[in-house]
Amino acid sequence: MKKSKIFAAIAASLLLSGLTDLKAQWTNTGTTESTTNNVGIGLTAPTANLHISGTSSQPLLNTTLNGISNDFLRIQNGTANTTTYIPTIWGNNAEGYTGFEVVGSTSSANDISGYPPVININGRRYDGTGSGSPLLNRTLFEVSNYTVPLLTIGATGNTNINGGLTVTNSGIPLVGVTNGTATAYIGVSSAPGALAGPAIANDAVFYSMGGNTIVASQAPGTSIKFATTAPTSNYWSQSRMEINSIGQVGIGMAPCSTSTGLLQVNGQIEATSIKVELVSSTNGVLSFPDYVFAKDYKLKSLGDLEKFISENNHLPGIPSASEVEKDGINVAEMDVKLLEKIEEITLYIIEMKKEINTLQKENTQLKNKSVK
Repeated sequence: MKKSKIFAAIAASLLLSGLTDLKAQWTNTGTTESTTNNVGIGLTAPTANLHISGTSSQPLLNTTLNGISNDFLRIQNGTANTTTYIPTIWGNNAEGYTGFEVVGSTSSANDISGYPPVININGRRYDGTGSGSPLLNRTLFEVSNYTVPLLTIGATGNTNINGGLTVTNSGIPLVGVTNGTATAYIGVSSAPGALAGPAIANDAVFYSMGGNTIVASQAPGTSIKFATTAPTSNYWSQSRMEINSIGQVGIGMAPCSTSTGLLQVNGQIEATSIKVELVSSTNGVLSFPDYVFAKDYKLKSLGDLEKFISENNHLPGIPSASEVEKDGINVAEMDVKLLEKIEEITLYIIEMKKEINTLQKENTQLKNKSVK
């Protein structure tokens, strides 16, 4: 309905009610009724082109379409409290369509980046004069499901989403986070190579435009992968580190679940300091080999040692070459075993020194007898 027809209906209603003292001057063109004065409903001194004053118990404005009384657009007080007015716009649709829709539009010529937003929801402080000032503390915006808040935006832009955030997009990426210079993305791979190289469909992917990527697979029991871009690729293709479902970490390789190692590295490790705790891989107890110097320590004779080496081709207590090739070595255990052998060698040297001293003494005595 055109504005002039609304004014005509208002004027007719007032006349039928017996209110003949109308201050607004109406012009009848035969098809329209119009006025250049302010029109008031519910008050005698309107201060706007159309000024409506009512009570908190009824809508100030109610619009419907002929024959569709259950669908309406209302302007009313959002509370039954008679001492305050919460301006409320209420749209309702009883046929399953959208209940209320806000549309902002502009011309093609003005669809330009950097122009003001087409739709702007603006909150502010307002004390009755001027244009107001920014809010500092109060919630700026809220979306609720009846009385349950679902989305709130604070005065400083802090946002709270009740129930988490799900972003749906048929393309990729889904979410981009930027500091104005660089952007990182969160997405879901639609197919191998589509978003993150070898990621399979439906993998969760976190990546930057440079290609550095984290992939969390949707398949149960699989790994989280950290990857970088190969020099010739537009997406990540070099897996650098993986964490499997049982917590094993592989650097430069996929972790082997049949191994007991939590950290597996394919390559050289460089460090300024490494501390190894003395814990045995077999029984959990690993003693430092000072026991070799105990008086009750049973040191093999050199003859028994020679026999063992001849039969086994390695030192006692030291794994064979084939065992090392199969199982590798435990650094802490091997260091202890090597120190044990060094201490045993020390005992052999001390014993041999004693024997040499004895032989030298006997040799000196024999020389003295031969001289006499």
